[in-house]
Amino acid sequence: MRARLRASSRDVERVDPGHGAPVEELAKALHGPPGLSELAASASLERTTALIDGGRIVDARRAQAWSAFLKRFSVERARLGGGLALAVVSATPAVAPHGPEDLLRWSRNLRRSDCMIWADQHLPDDRDGLAASLAANLAVELCGWRFDLAKELVRAEARHLADPLAWLKGRPEKPEPRALPLNGSEFPCPLHLLGQDVEELRRRLWRAHLSTLFPMLEDERIALVRTHRKLLRVDDRMREQGVEGVEGIELGPLRWQLQQRLDPRERQSLDPRLDRMVSVRNHLAHRRPAQAEDVAFLLRLRDKAS
Repeated sequence: MRARLRASSRDVERVDPGHGAPVEELAKALHGPPGLSELAASASLERTTALIDGGRIVDARRAQAWSAFLKRFSVERARLGGGLALAVVSATPAVAPHGPEDLLRWSRNLRRSDCMIWADQHLPDDRDGLAASLAANLAVELCGWRFDLAKELVRAEARHLADPLAWLKGRPEKPEPRALPLNGSEFPCPLHLLGQDVEELRRRLWRAHLSTLFPMLEDERIALVRTHRKLLRVDDRMREQGVEGVEGIELGPLRWQLQQRLDPRERQSLDPRLDRMVSVRNHLAHRRPAQAEDVAFLLRLRDKAS
């Protein structure tokens, strides 16, 4: 959030709500005037956004005080048409300026990059490589503004990353029937889609696989071409399809050539890996998500390699 605000030429100050009256805590943290109207209209704070850590407001009486203050401040700022801006983060519904309903409205300002930052921040420390990339992309594409689900998904076991639709079916959270905005377009809740439009979930899963698995497949293809270059050939049919050198041989023809020319011992170790990669590549090329068993195999393969 700080990065986004600073990119918009805002000065960002983090405010601990402390134990005093809200206006006093803000004035002290921002070195501004000690009155609500004066703070809102202060010329020195015109380009300032105060990030208030609402998660530290745990007392019900303090929450009511901040809720009342934020309502009054939003009215005053709307009257002025600008000035100091307040952003309450990690807030409970009791602290929201206009109640729990408005907590959902912030989604209209979300972009995919915001969801990716959230997913990356909640990745376990021991998750990296292909599993980390897949977990983050699944969280963004499948969950979107459902940050509660995204947080759990990036921490899920590898078997759930391989079959996230089954994971969604087992979640205890309630679906949100409203389609809230993301990137300026309606984005239905994934739990709601389970009973309404599973194909949309599969399209989202395909996009996550495309972002994560296709680059990995391309890296593996290039590595295989470099390792076995002397065994590979470009025939007339390939040339007709625009393949000018062995570097352009796709996974399917690459597998066929290697199966014909490698000795049995080399083939035994390579065949399962190539079969899975070809299966994933064919699914992605036809706008279908990869099969769960293929994804699980690739995750295990990368895990062993690391």
